[in-house]
Amino acid sequence: MRGKGAIAILAMALVAAACGGQGTQPKDQGQAQAGPTEVEVQSEEYKFGGVPGTLPAGETTFALENVGQEPHEFGLVRIKTDHSAEELIQMPPSESEKLISDVGSTFAKPGRESSFQADLASGRYGYACFVTTKDGEPHAVLGMYGGFTVT
Repeated sequence: MRGKGAIAILAMALVAAACGGQGTQPKDQGQAQAGPTEVEVQSEEYKFGGVPGTLPAGETTFALENVGQEPHEFGLVRIKTDHSAEELIQMPPSESEKLISDVGSTFAKPGRESSFQADLASGRYGYACFVTTKDGEPHAVLGMYGGFTVT
């Protein structure tokens, strides 16, 4: 039997990637790129802001600013297949884990900032906060997730 937390985290990441992103356009979209694309992500209870629905392939810096009252993480995964979120969620973890790959993550306490850089390939991505509340509920289950496509 699968644990509630593991199922919720996987489900959240997969639903996010299948449903598309939220937020604004990346800082340098439409301009000649002199360096990595920078995505300024804001986190608070229980949502993300600033993440576009599409990003260009290549080096991307995800800068997380925690404007909330709780610690938050920005965890990024790549969806490697065309399976629907519902199909992936219903698979045993040993199967679904083969269909996604970890890209990177960063963590910030309230009022703090952190970042990570990833070389994004074309495809679908999901992101989520994997921190849990005092009651043990993953922030992702409370709506702190999203997704985007890299072209």
